[in-house]
Amino acid sequence: MIEMPLEEIFKKADIVFYGKVESINSFWEDGNIYTNVNFKVFEVIKGEAKEYFNLKVMGGTVGEITQVVEDVPFFSKEEEAVLFLEDGNLVGQFQGKISVYENFVYIKGKKFHLNDFIDSLKKNLKDPNHPIFSYLIKTKPKVVNFNGGKRYFSSNLSNATAIIFTAGWEGEVDYDGDGYKQYSKLYWDTDVSDRKSTLNVYEKIYWRVSGDTQWVLLYQTEVRTIKSNDPDGVSISIEGAEHGLYDFKIEVFREGQNTFDDYMDPSNNSEISGYKFEKKEEDLDGSGAVIVEITPDRASAGTDSEIKIKGIGFEDTQGQGKVEFFYQYGEPLIKGSVNSWSNESIMCEVPIGIINKYAASASSGPVKVTTNSLIESNEYDFRVTFSYGRVKWSGTNPVVNFYVGENISNWTDAISKAGSTWSKEANFTLSYAGTTSNTNVSRNNKNEIMFSKLGSNTIGQASYWSSGTKMEECDLVLNSDMKWSTEDSTPSGYFDVETITLHEMGHWLNLRDLYGNYGDGEYDMAKVMYGFGSTGKNKRNLHRDDRDGIIYIYGASIPPESSFNYEPKLIYVGDEVSFYSSSKYNPSQWWWDFGDGETSAVQNPKHKFYSSGVHKVKLLTSNSYGTSEITKNVVVLPKTKIPNLNSPKNFNYIIPASAKAFGQNQTNWLTDLSILNQNSEAIYVYAFFLMSGGDNTYANGIEILIPSLKMQKFSDVLYNLFSQSNNFGGIYFTSDSNFFISSRTYNDLGDEGTYGQFIPPINLDNFLKENEEGYLLNLIQNKNFRTNVGFVNFSSVVSNFNLNFYKEGGILIGTIPLSLKPFSHIQLLSPIASLTNEEVENCYAVISQITPSTRITGYASIVDNNSSDPIFVPMKKIEEIEGRKHQIVPVIAKAKGAYGTDWRSDLKIFNPYQAQNILFKFYTPNGVYEATKTINQNSLISYNDIVSSLFPSAPENVSGSLHIYTDNGLFLTSRTYNFVEGKTYGQFIPGVG
Repeated sequence: MIEMPLEEIFKKADIVFYGKVESINSFWEDGNIYTNVNFKVFEVIKGEAKEYFNLKVMGGTVGEITQVVEDVPFFSKEEEAVLFLEDGNLVGQFQGKISVYENFVYIKGKKFHLNDFIDSLKKNLKDPNHPIFSYLIKTKPKVVNFNGGKRYFSSNLSNATAIIFTAGWEGEVDYDGDGYKQYSKLYWDTDVSDRKSTLNVYEKIYWRVSGDTQWVLLYQTEVRTIKSNDPDGVSISIEGAEHGLYDFKIEVFREGQNTFDDYMDPSNNSEISGYKFEKKEEDLDGSGAVIVEITPDRASAGTDSEIKIKGIGFEDTQGQGKVEFFYQYGEPLIKGSVNSWSNESIMCEVPIGIINKYAASASSGPVKVTTNSLIESNEYDFRVTFSYGRVKWSGTNPVVNFYVGENISNWTDAISKAGSTWSKEANFTLSYAGTTSNTNVSRNNKNEIMFSKLGSNTIGQASYWSSGTKMEECDLVLNSDMKWSTEDSTPSGYFDVETITLHEMGHWLNLRDLYGNYGDGEYDMAKVMYGFGSTGKNKRNLHRDDRDGIIYIYGASIPPESSFNYEPKLIYVGDEVSFYSSSKYNPSQWWWDFGDGETSAVQNPKHKFYSSGVHKVKLLTSNSYGTSEITKNVVVLPKTKIPNLNSPKNFNYIIPASAKAFGQNQTNWLTDLSILNQNSEAIYVYAFFLMSGGDNTYANGIEILIPSLKMQKFSDVLYNLFSQSNNFGGIYFTSDSNFFISSRTYNDLGDEGTYGQFIPPINLDNFLKENEEGYLLNLIQNKNFRTNVGFVNFSSVVSNFNLNFYKEGGILIGTIPLSLKPFSHIQLLSPIASLTNEEVENCYAVISQITPSTRITGYASIVDNNSSDPIFVPMKKIEEIEGRKHQIVPVIAKAKGAYGTDWRSDLKIFNPYQAQNILFKFYTPNGVYEATKTINQNSLISYNDIVSSLFPSAPENVSGSLHIYTDNGLFLTSRTYNFVEGKTYGQFIPGVG
C-alpha cells in the first residue's frame, strides 16, 4: 500500500461524505466473498451523493468461511464514517475511510472532534493551499536557558525562557451548544540525555504554566528513574476557553530554593510576581492519570503478550477504564485486554482484534490509559515487534505450494527467493509448484500469485480464505498498473518484485500489517510487515521482528536468544527483585548470575541485593540447539546516607589488598569477601575501594546490608561490588555496629582450581603513625619465589615514608623512599630485585619515618614462581610481640593427605631484641617433642620443613601444634603447604598468644 497524505486523498476523491451504515450483506461471487455496505448520508462534504449510497467491497464472511483481503476495510452496522470515494471505490483502500466514534475522528492515532475535521476539509475545499488541521500542535516543550547553557530545569522563574506554542479550535463557536468546551492535553519532555548529570532521582520537579487565560493547572511529577523515555512533564488543562488561538508559557521550578506554597503564591516571592495562579487542592494532590513506565517496552501482538503499565492516578478499579494502543492511520485506537488494574499498575495484553470488521493490530506508537472517571492519561511510547492473527496452516511442518502467473513467469526466481526467505527461518516451507493461467483472485484450491490491475494506490494485495483458525487458501495479486523491477538496485519509480512479494507472503503466514512510524527508521518502517511500500527501495531481508513472527507461529531449530526484565526498576538495598526471562526461541534451561556471587537456575527467580551500586546481572539460556547469554547493569540504591572517607564510624577495617587483575606469569587474580553480623539487629556496612595509585579522597562508597546473625558472602568483589576490571587496591569498611570480615585473594585457573591466600582485615587503630615502625618478614627473592609489597595510606594528605630492606644480622640491602596520595594504595613488584642482583633467602623490611598526621599499613605477598601460589604476610608492630613469651602456631605438619597431597611446614623467626633463648614444643597425638635454640638480635632464622629439621625423632607422618617460649617475645611466621613436583601450594599461619 502506498501511504497518502490526507490532503492528497481529499483532492483525489470525487465524493466525500459523512454517514452511517444502515445494512451490510456478504455473498459469494466469481469465487470470492463480497460485501455490500449501504450508507445513509448525513452530510456531503465534496461532490454529490444521494440520501443513500451503496459501497461494494471484497471480503467478508459467509457461513464458516471468511475471506480477508489485505488493506480493504470491513464495515459493521450502525458504524459511522467519513468516506473518500473515487469512481465509487475508496481512495487508498482503508485510507479512504475515517471512522467516527461519538463525534470524534482519529488522525494518525490522535483524537479530534468531527465538527473540527469537517470544517477543516471544507476550508481546504475552498482554498487547496489551506492545509488540513493547520492549527494542530506539532511541537512540544524543548529546553529552557539557564545561565547561558542548555538545561532542562531552572532554579527560578527569572531564568526561565518562555516556550511558546499554540493550541485552539477552528470551527463554529456554537457547535457544541455552549460556546466553549474544556480542553486538556499532556505535553511531555522525553529527552533527558542532557540533564542526567544534574538530575537528582529523589527530587520533585514542578512545572508551571501561564498564559492569557485566568485558569491554569500546575501539575507535579516526581522523577523516579533516569531513562531516555521517562516522561517528566506538565499537564495543561484549560477551562472556559473560547475558540481561538492561545499562547502559553511553560516554566519549570526545582524545589529547594523556595517552598511549594511560595511558588503558588506570587506575593511571597518577588522573583515570580506578575503571574496569576488559582490554587486548587485537587490539582496540588496530583490528580490525573500519568503513565511513567511500560515494561517490557516492546512486545508482540496477538500472542497473549502481557505488559505492565506503571504510573499514578489510574484509580483503584477499572470500571469504564481502558488501555488503548495505536492501530493505523484514520482509525481509532485498539483496546487491550486488561488482566489486572490498580491505581499505580495495570497488566494488559498487546491486542489484535477487529476494528470496523477489519483485522486490526496494535502497532508501534502511543499507549493511553482512560480511567473509570474517563480521565485520559498522557501518551507513552510502545513498540510492537510483530502481530499474529491466530490463523495458521495445519501440520507440524507445513509445505505450502504456490503457482506463479504465466504472464510473470520471468519473475519466478524473485518470487521463489521471497518464499525461501520466510521458509529458512522456521519449520515451514513455501514451495514453487509451477505456473497458472489465472489472473483473477478466486477460491480454487490453489495458492496463486498473479499480475492484474488493482488501481493506483495498491501495490500488491494478498487474499486468504480461512475456517476458524485454519488457513485454507491464499492468493496474491501484483498490480499491473505499477512499474516493476527484479534488478539488484531498484530504479526510481519502480517497485521491487521480491520486496513486495516478501511482504504479501507474510500475510499468507497471517502476520498482520504494522503502521507505526517513530521517525527512527526502524519501528515499524524497517520491517517487512510495515504496511506501506514505496518505489526505488529493496527490503529483501527479514527484520529480526519479522523473523520472530514466523518462528513464534511455526517454531524453529535454533538456539535461544536471551533477554530479561525485572521489577521494580527503582531498587534499594535489601529489596526483593523479581526477574523475568523474556528469552525467545524456546529455552529449556536458565542460569542467572546476579553479579553479587549469588546464582539461580529458576526461570523467573526472586533475589535480594545486599549491597548498593551497579550489579552486572547475567542470564544464560540454553536448549538442545545451543546457548545464549545477556548481561544488564542493575542499579541498587542505598537506603541510608553513605559517609565520606573523612568521617569514619565506630568500627573501621581495611582489607589492604584486593584484585580483579591479570598478573605475572599469566595469573588471574580475584578477591572474595565475607562479612558476619553477630548482632541481634541488621546492620549497614559501608565500603570504599581505594584504587591503587590514585587519590581516592572523593571515592564513592557503597552500602551493604547484613541481616541479623547472618554472614554475607561476595565473590569477585571488585567486579561485583565496585564494577572494577583489571584493577587492584585496598577496601575500607566502616559501620556504627561491630562486624567481622575476612577475604581471600587467589589466582583463578578455571578448571584447574584456585590458589590463593586468606587476607585478614586491619583495624584502623593498628595503622602506623608518626615515630612508629612496622616490620615485614619472611621475604624472599630467588629463582623459586618473588616478593611483592603493598601499602595503604588512610589519610587526607600525602604520606611519605621509607621502606628499608635488611638481610640476616640487620645488614641493610637498600632503602626505597615512597609517597602515597590521600586514601591511596600502592603495590611494588619485586622491590628487592630493584636493590640487588643477589638471591636473598632471609630478608625483612622496616617501614619508618612516616609523615606526621598520616597513617599507613603494609603487607608482603610472596609468590611461588613455579605454582603462582601466594603467601600473604601482614605488617607487624613491635608492641604486638612485646612481652609475649609464649606463642603458638596452631598447626604444623609433615604428613600425607587426601588426594595424594604431601604436607609440610616452614617457620621463620625474627628477633628485634637482644639475644634470647627459645624452647620449641611440638604437641602431637604421639607425644611431645622438644628443641632449643638461641637467636641473636636482628637475626632471622628460617626452618624449612620444620618437623624434619627441628624434630627428627618425630614420626614421618605427623601433625600438631607448635608452642614457642622465649625470654621477651619475637616475630614469627609459618606456612603449611602441599609440595608437588617442586611446586608449593599453601597457607600463611600466624603465631597467636
